[in-house]
Amino acid sequence: MMKIKRIVAGVMLALPFAVVSVPTEVSASEIIARRRVYKSPAKTRVVVPTRRRVVVPTRRRVWVPARRLNTRYGRRRVPGRYIYR
Repeated sequence: MMKIKRIVAGVMLALPFAVVSVPTEVSASEIIARRRVYKSPAKTRVVVPTRRRVVVPTRRRVWVPARRLNTRYGRRRVPGRYIYR
């Protein structure tokens, strides 16, 4: 007797889901499908002008000797180095 009650209860629970999942003509006619058309401009080739080589004047390498630098924590030694001018 208990098995029959379980079967009936299972059918009663599953019946509403089965009815809802069945497609009808009315639900199919409500769907309006429109294609999205994206208009893109015609692809044109961009003409890149050739660059002329510009002669840059050479920069001289100059030696700057070592020096002492005052910081807020005291004096600090900065080693000598080459810089370009």
